[in-house]
Amino acid sequence: MKKCKYCKSEINEEAIVCPICKRNQNQRRNINIAIIIIGVIFIIVILSFIGKEVDKTKDEIDRINGNSVEQLEDWLEG
Repeated sequence: MKKCKYCKSEINEEAIVCPICKRNQNQRRNINIAIIIIGVIFIIVILSFIGKEVDKTKDEIDRINGNSVEQLEDWLEG
């Protein structure tokens, strides 16, 4: 037997919902999983934005490498 997280009544070890207060015993675990999933999605989105900026910078450097020294100096100043 274990105690309900909310009403503290004794319930079966395998119970997911307390028969007395009807509250889910695994609710916090579900919230933690949701937070982890949202965090992973956020990190993926941030990394995709960083990757796009790196590609833009590489393209700009490639464009500048084909240009004159004066244009390179203008780019570095601006």
